This record gives sequence, structure tokens and C-alpha cells, in this order.
Amino acid sequence: MNTNERRTSKQASVHQRRDAMIALAGFALGLVLAAALTHMPGESTAWAAWIQAFGSIAAIIGSFAVVRYQLKQERARALEEAADRDQRKKNGILELCDLAQEQADAAAAGFQGHVVDELLLLGSYNERFFNETLHALNSLNLYQFGFPEAVSDLIRLKLAYGAIGRAISASRFGDGTEQMTDEALCLDIQASQRLVTEHIQALRQILG
Repeated sequence: MNTNERRTSKQASVHQRRDAMIALAGFALGLVLAAALTHMPGESTAWAAWIQAFGSIAAIIGSFAVVRYQLKQERARALEEAADRDQRKKNGILELCDLAQEQADAAAAGFQGHVVDELLLLGSYNERFFNETLHALNSLNLYQFGFPEAVSDLIRLKLAYGAIGRAISASRFGDGTEQMTDEALCLDIQASQRLVTEHIQALRQILG
């Protein structure tokens, strides 16, 4: 159970206890009213006492209504705060997705077609910034944030995004450990870029 679920469960338990107490108070109040109405006074002094008792009951009813109103307000406020927290988390994740898309597009800009555009690559690809974005993606934990349905696409996004950086680093533009033709390198990076776009779109649909 993640942090959000534990917090929600605790709040629900508190609300349930309050509801039970209010229900019991309402039941007791109903019994008092029923008893009062079945024993109407006949003398003026008795009427005065009865009116005083009725005033006390009315005060209890008023307090009961105030408590109910406050409880509804607290619930509405708690729901609003939870929704606001979730929206801020979603916005942060989506902003990071935008950055990842921007960096993936910039890195892949020099690998369009079948020939590497080295000047365009040098002007658009910043390895350090690319890797910092990857580090930020790897730091995300959507289970902790309360969005488990988005975890699969996040993992695939990380893999596709990381594949672009690894392909460039291992090519002749990096340490040269991979002996790939420019055409194969372009196709590899273009495929990874498409996957990045695909999984970011899926995350947007899930997170709204």
C-alpha cells in the first residue's frame, strides 16, 4: 500500500468513526423527542419545564447540524487537497515527459534519413543534458506517486530514451565501440525516438 492509499484509508477510518458517533447521537435524540411528545404536560409549570427541555433539545439539534455541516466541509476540503496534490504530481511528470521528448528529438535530429548530419548533431545534441534528463526519468517512482497504471509506459519510455543515448555514445560519435553503418545507426535511433513519442503519448492519456 503506497503513501496515498494509507493516507486515504486513515481519513476514511476517521470519517467512519465520526459518522457512527453522529448516527448514535441522532438516534438518542430521536428517542428523547419521542418520549417528550408522548408525555405532553398538562399544567403551566410543567409546560414551562417542557419548553425548557425542548429548548435544550433544539440546541442539541443545532449542534448536530453544525457538526454535520463541518464534517461535509472537511471532507470536501480533503478531497480538493488530494486532487490538487495529484494534479501537481501529474504536471511535474508531464513536464519531465516534455523535456524527454525535446531531448530525444534533438538527439535524433542528426540521424534523419540514412546519412548522419554531423553538423546538425553537434548543434542539437547535448550529451550531459540528455543524461540528466534520463537520470530524472530513472528517479521517478509512479507506484509511490499513486499512478501504478502508468508504470509500464514509464519503464518503456526510459528504455527507449536511454537507447538513443547509448547508440550515440557507442557510435563513431562517442567511443566507437559499436561498428554500425550510418544507415543502421539512423534507423536504430529513429525507431527509439518513435517509441519515446509513443510512450509519452500513452502517459499523457493515463495522467491527463
